Amino acid sequence: MTQSAPQTSSPSVGQPVDRVDGLLKVTGQARYPAEFPFERMAHAVIVQSTIARGSIKTIETVAAEAAPGVLAVLTHLNAPRLHSSPPALWWGQRRRRLSKTNTSLIMASISLW
Repeated sequence: MTQSAPQTSSPSVGQPVDRVDGLLKVTGQARYPAEFPFERMAHAVIVQSTIARGSIKTIETVAAEAAPGVLAVLTHLNAPRLHSSPPALWWGQRRRRLSKTNTSLIMASISLW
């Protein structure tokens, strides 16, 4: 007994695809998105505790803030607050409050520049 592949209406399903960038990638000549320079681009570094089970009493940020090139040091005391939106009642429900929250977060991020 032989089974045949299901029939599809798409002519590209099951067909080989030409990888126009394949040769560039395997020879190391392809440029990836991370390799394109952007003006005024900032990088974030998340620092985690080195102690698995402990309590944080204080966070000293003075030295980090004084380091050259540092734009901001965010902690729980000065980070923009993320407001939770009410749960959706149905799939695709519009949430106006969410867009307002995103705008305020964007404006807070811009103020760091």
